[in-house]
Amino acid sequence: MILEPWNDRGCLGALHRQARTLARTEELRAFVGQLGGLRELVSYLRSLPQRDDIGDGEPRIACGEVTQRIRVMPPDPNCFERTLWYLAAAEALQPDGRRSSATAATDFGLHTFPVEGREPVVLDIFAPPNLLRAALDDIRSVRGMDASLVRPERLMPWFWHTAQNACQCQEERQFVEHTEGSIRNGLKLGKVSLDPSVLAGVVGIAARDAELWPDGNDALNQVGKSLGKVWSSGALDPFIRAYAMAQLGPIGGTAAMQAFEAMRGPKGQGQGQQETTQKQQKQQQRQRQIHALTQKQQRKAERLKRIVPRTKEKRNPWQDAKPKGGGRKRSPKRP
Repeated sequence: MILEPWNDRGCLGALHRQARTLARTEELRAFVGQLGGLRELVSYLRSLPQRDDIGDGEPRIACGEVTQRIRVMPPDPNCFERTLWYLAAAEALQPDGRRSSATAATDFGLHTFPVEGREPVVLDIFAPPNLLRAALDDIRSVRGMDASLVRPERLMPWFWHTAQNACQCQEERQFVEHTEGSIRNGLKLGKVSLDPSVLAGVVGIAARDAELWPDGNDALNQVGKSLGKVWSSGALDPFIRAYAMAQLGPIGGTAAMQAFEAMRGPKGQGQGQQETTQKQQKQQQRQRQIHALTQKQQRKAERLKRIVPRTKEKRNPWQDAKPKGGGRKRSPKRP
């Protein structure tokens, strides 16, 4: 289902009407029949070369005071034509999906891109994914929705998506995915065993694009505080903030460790806090064990009282015998 545009309705509204018409043509259906799904469609459109719109006499569409070139399935589409192609093909592949489009102001000019659900679809290799996501958040802010990133329900998904989209190679992407999976599995088991420097590497990757959001740096600091509670250590949060502020390049490299040592001081303040926390945890655990043992002994004593009846004391006849007439004690008569 092709919904209303996110913004620029005068221009993108006409684009959506063209996409709905194109989705019903035999030419497009023949093209879609060669694809397996939306992922293959995105890969194909990203592989095509691009020829910018220079205002020549090719087919165009009115967009307010200007016009946009709009060719159908060309060999070298620009961002506007790629968006048209994607909307029409995705509508033919998955008509139940909810998709739209938006236009964002970038350093290289206005950029039009499709939106699948609430996530931008990157069809141009020159458009960073986080740039398009930041543009959508800005549009939501203008429309009065999701005015701030620093909200608990949005913070962690934003952090992991930003880190994944900021990766510059496959090794970094695998590093981020592995770290996220380790934390999620650890939280399910109730124990997270992960070096803080590993998480700081992910924060350093996310810091590359955090400034694309007006409150991205604040959100990154909130991430450090939230994840710092997982380890119950005071060393994690300042380490992450120092790493993000310095934007150190190598993951877990020498520069990062030097920044960490400088933050926690010569005696290892963070390590001391961590050792103190461990001692407190051991003491609390010992107290719980003693309390549990005491309660167990009390329950056992009460259970024995209920099960074993109290026996009657045997009387000593020699002690109970009384002398007659004030004389000396006599032995009781034997039967």
